[in-house]
Amino acid sequence: MLVPDVFVARYGLEEKVEKMADSMKIPVVNMMMGKGAFNEQHPNYRGFYCGKLGSEAVRELVETADCIVAIGAIWDDYNTGLFTAQINPLSVINIMPDHVKIGWLSIQMSSFKIFWKSFL
Repeated sequence: MLVPDVFVARYGLEEKVEKMADSMKIPVVNMMMGKGAFNEQHPNYRGFYCGKLGSEAVRELVETADCIVAIGAIWDDYNTGLFTAQINPLSVINIMPDHVKIGWLSIQMSSFKIFWKSFL
């Protein structure tokens, strides 16, 4: 499961994230702050996730995923449907501008852009 969020748009990474979705062939959802960070016409796009405030089908897809690769996700009340999201934090890899968080482990990195150059 791929969840591009607010920092994707802020850093102009929409095309890189779309390439990532293409190469990984995994479903993609977005959250409130990430609207516009991924092409909703893309064949991998499954919908909008907002915890219990969103679609039941999308919620089940996200909350039962073995692994969620979030890119620039902010897990606040706005993005999680007033904290109704039921996601196992140990299943989340969150790639942020200055660090990558894998479960409870946080790894500092020097730059979002350097990460993307090495990743793709």
